[in-house]
Amino acid sequence: MNDNATLCQISPLNIAPSINDEFRVINKVTRALMATGRFTPGRVKVSSSEGVVKLQGYVKSYFQKQMAQVAALQVIGALQVVNEIIVE
Repeated sequence: MNDNATLCQISPLNIAPSINDEFRVINKVTRALMATGRFTPGRVKVSSSEGVVKLQGYVKSYFQKQMAQVAALQVIGALQVVNEIIVE
C-alpha cells in the first residue's frame, strides 16, 4: 500500500503542511535560480518531494548547470538535489 495513501486515510489534515512545505521549497529554489541572473524563466523546471529537489530543463553551459545545483542546495528545506538539467 502507498505510504501517502495510508497517511491520507489516517488524517487528510496531516498531509497539508507537507504539501505546503513542498510548494515553499519549489518557490524558494525558483527564486534562488532567478536571483542569480543566469537563468531564463521557464527553462529550468523545479519539483520537490520530501525534501528532494529535482531540477530539469536546459541551460547553455555546465557552469549554469552546476550553479543551479548550488543555488538549490542553499535553500532551507532542500535536503538533496537531483540535477537532470541538460546542457545544450
